[in-house]
Amino acid sequence: MEIVKAKKALKFSVDLRLSTPLMIRSGKTGDFTDSEIERCGEGKLHINGYVWASLMRRCLSRIEGAEAMSRDIGDYEPEKVSEIGVSPFWCEASFVELQPTDIRPGIKVDRAMGAVSGGALYSDEIVSPGYNFTLNFNYFCEKPEEIKKNLLSALWVLNEGIENIGGGWSYGYGRLKVQKVRIRELNLCQPADREILWKYDNFTWESDEVWEQKKAGLPAIRRQWEKIRVSAKISKGQLLCIATTLPPSDLKDFSKENFPDAFVFRRSNINGSGKAEEEIVITGKAIRQALFSVPVERMLRTQGENVCLDSSKSSNCECKRCQWFGSVDSRGRIAIADAPVSGAKTAVLNRIQLCEHSMQNMNLFTGEFLSNGRFEFDILIDRAEETESKELLKKVLHICEEIKKEAPPGWHRIGGTSTCTGQIEIKDYTLAQGG
Repeated sequence: MEIVKAKKALKFSVDLRLSTPLMIRSGKTGDFTDSEIERCGEGKLHINGYVWASLMRRCLSRIEGAEAMSRDIGDYEPEKVSEIGVSPFWCEASFVELQPTDIRPGIKVDRAMGAVSGGALYSDEIVSPGYNFTLNFNYFCEKPEEIKKNLLSALWVLNEGIENIGGGWSYGYGRLKVQKVRIRELNLCQPADREILWKYDNFTWESDEVWEQKKAGLPAIRRQWEKIRVSAKISKGQLLCIATTLPPSDLKDFSKENFPDAFVFRRSNINGSGKAEEEIVITGKAIRQALFSVPVERMLRTQGENVCLDSSKSSNCECKRCQWFGSVDSRGRIAIADAPVSGAKTAVLNRIQLCEHSMQNMNLFTGEFLSNGRFEFDILIDRAEETESKELLKKVLHICEEIKKEAPPGWHRIGGTSTCTGQIEIKDYTLAQGG
């Protein structure tokens, strides 16, 4: 559609809540991190219009019958730009007042040796979940009803969590939940409507409703995905070490005589009152790597598949492991977000490092471990209609069933000291309705 012929426009204002951590890299590094989040001059989080347009384009590309809208927003070949013209989708940048952000440590593992790769320790600045955003946009069109239906379907896809903003899709970063949708149809031939074209307050919306996923209806999906919902717990009598050197904000549970050198990993979460509070989580990175990536790679090697050993040097690698779980420069097919722990209990242990030759004490150190708790997480597998994803889904379900019933105790473990801790149990899993 040529925008110069558009006589109508749909105005949307969508309230969104960040349901998982967010990582929008600015390209800058800080004193304590290898990447900083994008900020404006006032220090507020800045989500530019390109990020929002890209998100809506990707959501629309999954909807049956919305392919042309997706191409018009920007998914088209360079040589066809003159045919399509200016994008009919116009949106505003979003700015959010930030509280202190989280620092998320990370390592890269040598898959051949199972140890940390040399020089591969890094850290990212992460925005805590719970923040509220508003996405304001106009869509210039001739047939508002059809466009409105497709845009609401795109919001349905967005709410499902399969598309995100920022980086770290594989770790569940940048997922959003739709809270409220306001809509107004404008007749651009009317001066009164043209006057509010670029305004988003101080006028009456035709539709101003709290979002209901069921009410929005299930759209026809052309690019499908699968969702597995998993309920798990720490095995009885076990400890789990997802550790960080950063202490929690509240230190009242630790005495001066027993102050740990490492702490159970906690992330910040913005509650309903807009205040930051800490919660213990099992990171999506740990779940994805320890419970699924490593066992799936073993299966592939047992089957005689040619699997590379260094995903950091294989951006174009076509082995199944890199295609499924991604590499440094390419997104895979499986995503798992952080899993908040309910009923969490921790224990502080004193540990001794012995010299292997003299058996003398070399080092005394103290660590906090997670000793009890339940957690739930969703596994998303993209491009479910393709043969490769069907094979991946089959293997992931097999692993879930194995952990639930068949694996020997302690066979599947998570965390930094998994040779002696980290045993978990899957209590139940269901193949939920995805795309």
